[in-house]
Amino acid sequence: TGIPIDGSVEVDYAGVVAMVDAVGGVDMCVDDRVVSEHRAGVVYEAGCRHFTGVEAMDYLRQRQALPDGYAGRQRHSRQFLEAVYTKLAGADLATVTAVARAAGSSLRLDLGAFQLVQLFAAVRGLSPADVIGIEPPAAADDLWTAVTAGTLPDWVAANPARVS
Repeated sequence: TGIPIDGSVEVDYAGVVAMVDAVGGVDMCVDDRVVSEHRAGVVYEAGCRHFTGVEAMDYLRQRQALPDGYAGRQRHSRQFLEAVYTKLAGADLATVTAVARAAGSSLRLDLGAFQLVQLFAAVRGLSPADVIGIEPPAAADDLWTAVTAGTLPDWVAANPARVS
């Protein structure tokens, strides 16, 4: 992509469950009825609902039963990240730290030159509406060029179907 990576966050399944439970669950809207591939007898009916950590992780893993398969799972992942961000928007540093600690070794942060306190301060004023998800196309050279050239808003405006 030619885009330098300043840091990364990696969370395994157990970490997702622990972090969701630490924030008291998340609210997401299920777009199509989904029968779980991983938990016998579990069905996620269409409509908005509250998810526990185990439910959220299971729902995020679904792919086979979705009408759009992998693309649907990616869309659900973006919805999930927005739901978590919504829960943490306006939280104080102690709460954010407690959520990170709940994940324990299931959460790995590489913040480069940043520390957690600096990252917290940098995103403190953002609302969930300020954060967007982008589904990169298979051939994404124009997206990567827009990111590096500082013209991402133009790319987003020209590709609304790839933005959530």
